[in-house]
Formats: sequence, structure tokens, C-alpha cells
Amino acid sequence: MYDELVGWDGKFARTIRLLLTRPGELTRAAVEGQRTRYVRPVKLYLSCSVLFFLIQANVPFPDIDAEFDIGFGFGVSEAGAETPGERALGKAIQSGIASLTPTEHADMDREIDAQPRPFRPMLRAIANDYNGLMRRASDAMPRVLFVLVPVLALVLRLFYRGRHYPEHLYFATYFGAFVFVVLAIESVAAYTQSVPAIAVAQLVGALIIVVYVVIALRRVYGGSWLATSAKALGVSLIYGALWSSAVLAVTLWASR
Repeated sequence: MYDELVGWDGKFARTIRLLLTRPGELTRAAVEGQRTRYVRPVKLYLSCSVLFFLIQANVPFPDIDAEFDIGFGFGVSEAGAETPGERALGKAIQSGIASLTPTEHADMDREIDAQPRPFRPMLRAIANDYNGLMRRASDAMPRVLFVLVPVLALVLRLFYRGRHYPEHLYFATYFGAFVFVVLAIESVAAYTQSVPAIAVAQLVGALIIVVYVVIALRRVYGGSWLATSAKALGVSLIYGALWSSAVLAVTLWASR
């Protein structure tokens, strides 16, 4: 039993090292039948996703005092540009809705009512029980994002029609695992409780993912750097939109 665990640990370390340092190489190995040398794609994906969600579940909420903007397309307001309703919502998230004065509660209600109708229940859930909302969303998110793996494989098939679907599925699974590793590392920035630090970490993470997918696509599918970059941009935009839509949909579901 001990030997099996050591062997699996060695295989896992070898797989992670190849995943991080040689984009696309695991997919090539799987297509060429070298699957026994590495952790199976689904097991690797699940391991990386569990790591991300464990870290994400415990990160503190950033210090958003006087910097919270609940307008459509959440973001950080310019200093001094926040409304009383935005400040009240930020206070409710950080200190609990019971900490609001009647005036602040009324300001927050008016601000939420001014938002698009589909987002109002989510904003009220955020104000009333942010931790509970995140817990419900986190419980559902792994299953929802796992469904995106075969969807991403279909997206790849649109750009690379000459390959069989299982090859795209290998690529999508390994790429999904890499994305979770990057997101897990990004989440560590949340411990600074600094909005700018989190924003920088997210920007750097996004750039890493884009560069990674370009290299991985070229290694697996071939083609010129220019053509591969164009296809990578298309894949990234579609996959990013699907990922963001899934996160938003789960959050809206969890808020009802």
C-alpha cells in the first residue's frame, strides 16, 4: 500500500510538473497512448479543482471600505465616486446587515432597486448573508464547471476540424486543470485583503492563461504562431464567456 501511494505521488508530481512547464505535452502524450505514465486527466482535473475550491472557500473578503461599486459589471469605483447605497452595501457585507442604520438600509435598498431586475436577488443575498451565498454557490460550482470541459472540447472542434473529439477532450481536461492551478494561486492574493493586489493577480493570471493556451494549441495541433494566436484568442474569448456565464448563473441560482 505504501509503495502504491509513493508511486502515485511520484506520478502526480511528474504530471503537475509537465502540466505547468510544458503546455500541451500531456495532451500529446495521451493521444500517443502514453497515459499510464501520468495521472489520468479526469483525476488531475478533479484534484486541481478541489485545491482551488478549498482555497477559495477560506479566503477573506477584500477590504472594500469606500471602494465598492455594485453597478452593472462589478468593479472598484474611483476614490470618492461611490454612492451612499454602495457604501451601505459594502458595510453590510463586511459587518453584517444588522450594522446598518435605518438611513443606510434605505440607501442600500434604493441602490439595489436601481440595478437590473435579474441581479437584485443576488445583491440582496450578498447583503443579507454573503458567506451563506458563497457557500451555496461553491457547493454547486464544481459540477457546473465540470460540464464546461466537454463544451470546451466542442469549441476546440470548431477551430480544429481535422481532429477527433477525444483529442479535444484531452486538451480541454488538461487545460481546465491548469486554469484551476492558476486560479488557486491567484486566490492567495485575497489574503492581502487589498483590491489592487487582487486585481493585479487576476490580470497576471489571465495573461498567463492566454500565453499558455497559445503554446499548448501549437504544440498539440501545429500551425503558425499567428494562426495559433488567432485561434487561441477565439477559444479564450468563448471559454471565458462560458466560464463567466456559468459563475453568474450559479450565483444567481444560489441567491434565490
